[in-house]
Amino acid sequence: MVITSQSFQGVYTGFSILYDQAYNESPVQYERIVMKVPSATRESTYAWLGQIPNMKEWIGSREAQNIIAHDYTIKNKTYELTIQIPVNDIADDQIGVYSPVVSEMGMSAKKHPDSIVFDLLGHGFQEKCYDKMPFFSEKHPYNKGHDTWSNMGTKN
Repeated sequence: MVITSQSFQGVYTGFSILYDQAYNESPVQYERIVMKVPSATRESTYAWLGQIPNMKEWIGSREAQNIIAHDYTIKNKTYELTIQIPVNDIADDQIGVYSPVVSEMGMSAKKHPDSIVFDLLGHGFQEKCYDKMPFFSEKHPYNKGHDTWSNMGTKN
């Protein structure tokens, strides 16, 4: 094969289709346990985290309630996965042997959040969350710090 910008475009298009197909068809688990919050900046600060007041009967005027504010900043990270294909493999029309690799890259990209989320859960008894307590704790403060709640569950 004569290598031209058109032949490179064909390789790119073919690999993009394989990648996208594998990405779109790969199942993930993290979406079952997390809330997605879009972020288009270098970092996002969540200042609304905290105890939401309970509902109460509406009698008379409305009473605006304050939530307990916690600043929790998450810095976005950039990830990548790049492979190099020798130019001779393109010239010799051997790019088909890379198809499984490109598909695997699509699956890897789709499943990457799974590895991040479940790694974080594995450290949930040590790593602090927005209230400065470990994510899994029997002493998360609420009611302006006068009471605590637990997300530890019970073993049956």
